[in-house]
Amino acid sequence: MGFLIDVRYVPQGILVNGARFPIVRMPWISGQRLDSWIDDNLTKPHLVDHVRGQVQDAVARMRAAGVAHGDLQHGNILVDPSAKVWLIDYDGMYLPSLAALGASESGHRNYQHPDRGQSYHADLDLFASAVIDLSLDAVRHDPRLWRVTGENLLFEQDDFAAPGTSRVFAALDRVPALRERARRLRDACGAPFSSVPGILAGQRPAVHAAPATPRQRPSGPQALSCADRTALLARVGDTVPVVGKVTAVHVHHAGGKTMTFINFGNFCAGAFTIVAFTRTSRALAGIHGERCEGLKGRWVTVTSLVTSYTAGGRKPATPQITLDRALSLQTLSADRAKARLAGTPVDRGATSGVYRMSTPAKPPTTQDSPDDVLLRASQLYSTPGFAQPSTRQPMPAPVRHNPQPRQAAPPYPASAGGSPPQPVHAPQPPPRKLGFWRKLLKDMGF
Repeated sequence: MGFLIDVRYVPQGILVNGARFPIVRMPWISGQRLDSWIDDNLTKPHLVDHVRGQVQDAVARMRAAGVAHGDLQHGNILVDPSAKVWLIDYDGMYLPSLAALGASESGHRNYQHPDRGQSYHADLDLFASAVIDLSLDAVRHDPRLWRVTGENLLFEQDDFAAPGTSRVFAALDRVPALRERARRLRDACGAPFSSVPGILAGQRPAVHAAPATPRQRPSGPQALSCADRTALLARVGDTVPVVGKVTAVHVHHAGGKTMTFINFGNFCAGAFTIVAFTRTSRALAGIHGERCEGLKGRWVTVTSLVTSYTAGGRKPATPQITLDRALSLQTLSADRAKARLAGTPVDRGATSGVYRMSTPAKPPTTQDSPDDVLLRASQLYSTPGFAQPSTRQPMPAPVRHNPQPRQAAPPYPASAGGSPPQPVHAPQPPPRKLGFWRKLLKDMGF
């Protein structure tokens, strides 16, 4: 379809402890997640509109073919250097051949209708695509709206659960060009999920319309406490939300480059740390002050990939997150931080960047067996548009579909400018500016 990536399903693709398991192989797509791309292109409304049109075209073409992505959100939409849109992560897709198996997930909470539940059909993407379309058009009209973002574009689940008190909907009502679509989306939030296609198309909801079953607000993943070092290290390699109170911020400049360390305790003892490099550091300074003094003592949350770092093998492993967007770091009130920490736990098997709803994907009495999983995968990847590998053709080199791999950035690096570490098999460049880094390490307690 032009926006989907070629997928190859290998039934016995990996050997683990003597047992073979299936894998999915996809070519590498060099691009940015939609939210990061918007950060870089807020001043280019024509490009924002171009990307917006591609997303809507993709949704329309999939729906016309009787399929749906199932989890449209910023993390599953990549924009490559030519401003071409690619959709990734197909594990929640709807295909007619999979209808009997039911939904495997419920999508990202900040994009889904409160009444979606276990719905599984070709209209799954309509609500999420309306959220994305309205968000992109809003920032095109008024880039200042982008400052309300976090792990979303503009909207969060609370806006869908209570649209009448939503500040986002109120702001969009003040933009004449957006008012009608905002009204339709707001009306859709209060109607049953089955009524969403008609309401978004312009139908007025029935006054008595209400879901047949009590509405349950989807809950987000349980945030990990920055103080729970053991839990953080157990989630290395996962994208999870972390909440904590900042104890100190250190900003260092050298050779035109900047590094910011946001600490949540004694980093020498392995306490959690957030690291930001030059571009993000400067963006943080623009929001929280030159030395990020506005962050000290504040409760914050961030959702990103958890990594770990050990300084020369002498110190305890430090769980950390490398911040790639300043706006991904949100400040919270103490009450809201406690509420986030008390949330419903996230499914341990969730895909990075994908939230699981509190409602199970299937009734509690039914669980996917290994055969169910294999059947779902084989049906999905044997559908027209998805390529099965040929045993007579060499497979491509293993690649991931994610944008630009993230590496564990050392919180106290040994190379100038905060450059990420080289692979162990690559020759290490000679250290530069040793005087600066020795002083930095000494100041940081190493």
